[in-house]
Amino acid sequence: RAVRIFSDAAPMPVYIIPGNHDPLTPMSVYRHDAFRTAGENVAVLKTPDPVPVTDECALYPCPVLEKRSIYDPTAVIPPRAGTDGIRIGLAHGALMIPDKYQPDDHPIPLDAAAQRGLDYLALGHHHSRYVEGNRIAYPGTPEQTAFDDTDAGCVLLVTIDGPGVAPELESLEVGTLRWLMWDRQLTEPVAEALDALRAEIDALEARDRTLLRLRLTGTLHADSMTQVEQLEAWLNPLGFLRAEVRVDIGLIEKLAGKLKALAESDEVIAGAIADLQRLADLD
Repeated sequence: RAVRIFSDAAPMPVYIIPGNHDPLTPMSVYRHDAFRTAGENVAVLKTPDPVPVTDECALYPCPVLEKRSIYDPTAVIPPRAGTDGIRIGLAHGALMIPDKYQPDDHPIPLDAAAQRGLDYLALGHHHSRYVEGNRIAYPGTPEQTAFDDTDAGCVLLVTIDGPGVAPELESLEVGTLRWLMWDRQLTEPVAEALDALRAEIDALEARDRTLLRLRLTGTLHADSMTQVEQLEAWLNPLGFLRAEVRVDIGLIEKLAGKLKALAESDEVIAGAIADLQRLADLD
């Protein structure tokens, strides 16, 4: 189905390189009959040979041959020659962002575009959009894939006027799914708080394309927890693509017990607790 969609994009050319989840191995998906019979506009770039796109522009692919590697995949790109036009690299790997990459995850230097004489380096691997120095970018996945992805569900439209000219990057939204992470604090009386939350959820549209992660915090009485636990069952028939509830609620009775134990162990703490209680009563 994916190959059919790519083929239907003709006459727009579609260039693909293998990545770490689909490396170019003997059992690679790119050896499937679907790719052998794909439209003429679909090209799987299996070697690092430059691919002319126009008379003034060429792609420099860096196909991945194994799932993990300590080598920079862009090292296969030849140096810039004086007659080269616009040079665009295509690679899949982990930019060497401090504390955000593994040394065996196809590491790519932060200055790889300058090192390889590229006008732009298009990267895949991270699912969130990330731009490094305007000449290197992860566009993010065209559909968001996890709640903690940022700026996903987009593609990048990159315009380059000529060799050496800084690219212009425009993010275009193409995703059809909506991922919502809500943090809501509950207080007593919990019935009122839950009614307000249900009304907020009821107002959401396009639930069949919405994934909701609801995190509940706060401090409640123990007998209020039954109402909280019923919320997920209430969510199930509402037609969300996915809905989940995460509960991180403290119990007033448990907290009161801890405070009582502290007060009994130290006069100073007991006095502080009594002062705070008086302030709370005044409030």
